[in-house]
Amino acid sequence: MGRENAINSTTSSFPPFVACTTSSMPYGSQREPTLPDVDPIQQTLEKAWKPLERNEVDDAVYDFFIGCNISFNTVKRPLFHDMLKKINHFGPSYVLLSYENLRSKGIDKRKQIIEERVKPIRDSYAISRCTLVSDGWSDRQSRPLVNTLACCPQVVIHLSTIDSMDKTKTAKYLFQILKDTILSIGEDNIVQVVTDNASNCFRASELLMEHFPKLFWTPCVAHCIDLALHDIGKIGWVQVNISQSRKPVTFLTTD
Repeated sequence: MGRENAINSTTSSFPPFVACTTSSMPYGSQREPTLPDVDPIQQTLEKAWKPLERNEVDDAVYDFFIGCNISFNTVKRPLFHDMLKKINHFGPSYVLLSYENLRSKGIDKRKQIIEERVKPIRDSYAISRCTLVSDGWSDRQSRPLVNTLACCPQVVIHLSTIDSMDKTKTAKYLFQILKDTILSIGEDNIVQVVTDNASNCFRASELLMEHFPKLFWTPCVAHCIDLALHDIGKIGWVQVNISQSRKPVTFLTTD
């Protein structure tokens, strides 16, 4: 009797037993646990940050340079490397500037930045003075151009490029270009003007020295040497030697 009371007192301390009911679904038809759905945003991020293969990047670079007819020397320019580094540092979310932005706002912004960089150099002309250099060039379309540059002890600055397609490079025309450039810099800030030895440039320099008595003209040394070599090449025995020396060069370079 005492044993039964002990058993009853022990079992009474446990919580009442609840029978587990069996599901009415047949065996094996219960729903199996499934993995959570993949977040589409996570997929997009993984795709965006997935590194490209090296050959894919190289192919894109080849296509860009060849398809756009860009000189391969561009890869040697520090500005090109600086652009790539900054784009890479910004990350894949960078959006390239649009065509309209590049040709309008971008040009105006860069012009303002360049003018701010050049201003201290222009201000130094009052102390160190400068030399005005002018030369005639032709672009890829064979259009005649007139360039002006300012040379000072610090650096050489490109001042202007004037399209002379519909103009004749007379002495008066060149004189007017140089005169306007001198006035934009300041007559007192220029020591000399350097041009080549063509007859129109020589006459334009005379007009400049008449209009600006403090200036003097200096012929281009490289052009002087070129003219001197042409005159030397007209000498009889020099012509013979040049003609003979051209024969092996022609033989070696002709297919």
